[in-house]
Amino acid sequence: MWTDLYAPKSVRDLVGNEGIVDQLVEWLKDWDSVNIRGDKKEVKLRRGMTWQDVPKVNAKACLLSGPPGIGKTSAARIVCSQLGYEVLETNASDTRNKL
Repeated sequence: MWTDLYAPKSVRDLVGNEGIVDQLVEWLKDWDSVNIRGDKKEVKLRRGMTWQDVPKVNAKACLLSGPPGIGKTSAARIVCSQLGYEVLETNASDTRNKL
């Protein structure tokens, strides 16, 4: 299909949301050492920043949210595959009971 032929294959192919994708890559690179080995990263608070502005680099999970079609799933799949993680995708409609 046309959509599969021209689908992004690497992080460089993703268009838009560069800052968010970069944050996702950096967070996932350190996920194993932070959450499995317990090596917590130090977060430095810069002048003018509050604790709400600081990225959560020691978080166990990441939530990607936004309107449909902005590339959340594509970004997650590409970043995970490039860093060697296996992607397991579930959808709410897959887990609902049909009564």
